[in-house]
Amino acid sequence: MVRKLSTLCAMTIAILAGSDVTWAIQFREQFASAVVNKILYVHGGTLVDLGLQTPLNELYALNLSTPFTVSTAPWFSLNSSTGPVHIPALLSHVAGAGGPTNSLFFVYGGLNTTNSSSSAVYYFDPVANEWSQPTVEGAPTTGPVGGVAVSDLQTHALYVWGGQNVTQSPVLVLDTRDPTKLAFSTVAAQADGPPGPRSYATWSMLSTGVAVLIGGAGPNATWLSLITVWAFDTASLKWSMHPFLLTRQYPLPHPQNTTGAIPSPRIRHSAAVTAADEIVVYGSTFQSVSPPDPLIVLSTTNGSYSWRVVNATNSPFSKYEFLLAGAYYAGNVLVFFDDPQGTIHDLDTTTWQWTDSYVPRADATVNGTYSSTSSGSGQPSVAGRVEVVTWAGAIVAGVAAMMAMGL
Repeated sequence: MVRKLSTLCAMTIAILAGSDVTWAIQFREQFASAVVNKILYVHGGTLVDLGLQTPLNELYALNLSTPFTVSTAPWFSLNSSTGPVHIPALLSHVAGAGGPTNSLFFVYGGLNTTNSSSSAVYYFDPVANEWSQPTVEGAPTTGPVGGVAVSDLQTHALYVWGGQNVTQSPVLVLDTRDPTKLAFSTVAAQADGPPGPRSYATWSMLSTGVAVLIGGAGPNATWLSLITVWAFDTASLKWSMHPFLLTRQYPLPHPQNTTGAIPSPRIRHSAAVTAADEIVVYGSTFQSVSPPDPLIVLSTTNGSYSWRVVNATNSPFSKYEFLLAGAYYAGNVLVFFDDPQGTIHDLDTTTWQWTDSYVPRADATVNGTYSSTSSGSGQPSVAGRVEVVTWAGAIVAGVAAMMAMGL
């Protein structure tokens, strides 16, 4: 299996070598992104400067296995893919990894070019360099808009939850083990599950198969407190609530509580899960003012949740209030697209400092964790909004060096 995955990665990188390299991506929001093997993909979204909310049919990729300077991160354009299915134009959709070897990039839901909810599932095969739109058994008639998704790389399942204007949302489970026989199953909404609707939140999959929901905005654009953390167990298919230990506003029993410093509420933040199953949360602004705790970490050791604030130097906070995305790979957390220049930032989780150069650590564990951020189909009616998403990157042009390293 390891040899097969290495071969797939090498084939993917070789194909990227024949693609166009761009040193900047035109700034966008409400896109979907995911890390598949060693590649970060960014798909769709809408251009902020136009203000037209028109979905894009674009796909870009970034190789996370080699170093690069964050200010000149080289992206590969995959906008000339082959095959009968064109790149789908979507915004406010979700993405994830899937397939029998987790080598396919899936997208689902969101709004299409007619401003209608898309119910289609698409996937991109980087080896064949083509998109597919398969028939999916049990697919809902309408897809989620502004939902969140997490990938379980052990079971090859994509879990989708939430969306705008959804009071109680079921969890949709897409079985991707056989791309020719894709099927949805539904986990009914729980009466004691997370309240909805909720937008601009993050959902992060731990290596234990537990997906943790953080932050977001509720009804009337109310920012939801981080006093409470919700978690979905993909084994039991049940939600659980983890209130802050020192509060008594939530009735017991609840098996775990959240301890540590209570972070500021936030929306449109980024989240990324490290190899140690820590969820690194960054960003969110209010009226162009940085929150007092822009960088926070949720430890989930042994199922016990604890917050801490990290006071890192050279914080990349900008005055802009745009959607963020985050990704973890080999000891680094990438945060991207927080300004009109489409900037990427790198956080070294060994020193907990922001750096100018992305360098994947050879000794760092890369596990099956995954994070997603929900976006909205429009801007929430709240002053000082902040938007969040998860994952983005860049690809370095040294393909010969990559092949020499055996990638």
